[in-house]
Amino acid sequence: MFDFLSLLKKPSHSSVFFVAELGINHDGNITIAKKMIDAAIEAKADAVKFQLYEVDRFYNKLIAPEAHQLFQSFHISFDDFFILKDYAESKGILAFAAPFDTITLHKLVAKKVFPIKIASGDALTEPWIDYLLEKECPFIISTGSLEEQEIEKLALKIKNSLSAMLYCVSEYPAPPEGFDIRYLNVLQNYAPNKAIGFSDHSQGIALSLAAVAHGAKIIERHFTLEPKREDYDHPLSLSPEQFTLMVESSRMIEKALGSGRRLSTQIEQKIRSLAGRDAYASCLIPAHTPIKEEMIIFQRPGEGISAKEYHQLLGQSHSYDIPEGARLKDIFKYSNN
Repeated sequence: MFDFLSLLKKPSHSSVFFVAELGINHDGNITIAKKMIDAAIEAKADAVKFQLYEVDRFYNKLIAPEAHQLFQSFHISFDDFFILKDYAESKGILAFAAPFDTITLHKLVAKKVFPIKIASGDALTEPWIDYLLEKECPFIISTGSLEEQEIEKLALKIKNSLSAMLYCVSEYPAPPEGFDIRYLNVLQNYAPNKAIGFSDHSQGIALSLAAVAHGAKIIERHFTLEPKREDYDHPLSLSPEQFTLMVESSRMIEKALGSGRRLSTQIEQKIRSLAGRDAYASCLIPAHTPIKEEMIIFQRPGEGISAKEYHQLLGQSHSYDIPEGARLKDIFKYSNN
């Protein structure tokens, strides 16, 4: 089984870590998920990754009912994840997950399911990052849609942690002209002692190979058993045959072993407000009641909430009842200056 801790501690001594992102391509079906694990092993993946969430804590169903319903249909329970994790690891492949709500994040940490993967949209949820740093958890974080100054700030924030950063373009699928593979060199300069990688949403394997040639130590690709499907994540996913070719070609590049400036695309700007999170009321908050941690839930959609904004909310109260599901920034004025 791949030693991801060695990768995070001494990336220059590690081979490239290939992650088959199962995402929602299993349709919420544990039997299909097991078949995908078997195929990922055959395709020479080092790990399989799941997306875990309690849907009511992931998407706000009042503001984003369609997304809430969609992800409910693809849901895999926490218990089923552990069945799949045991199944995968009994066959010698690592299984880990990206949590998409606070409770699931805490459960994964409590169960020591590492590394934790933080998706690009959640790189803006600073309280989650603070929690991982406090608990000294190994984690991997993607940077899709983040601006240059936000990436630099994130790299500084996680500087002393056991973590890795992934370059990513948050389009699904992403066209080649939206990328700057040389930005991997810039990302490495921001985090000189960390493993740098590529969460690749392009079609085909060319850009993943280019990333390996530019020093990427982690390659994360969506994976499918149905490459001809045109819905959801299937169009940007690799078939088992493509994944195998990518790994084999990359291993050749490893044996044979610029500059860039991060600019988010116009589509990423539109996606950002959907992929980020805001602070919402997790329950009815009676008038004149100071807000406590348990009264706040981080949900999509939103623009992200900084640690400062979060702490400014705590202790505030309002002259009238705040209904469950209300976006707190619409009620309170707080500053991120």
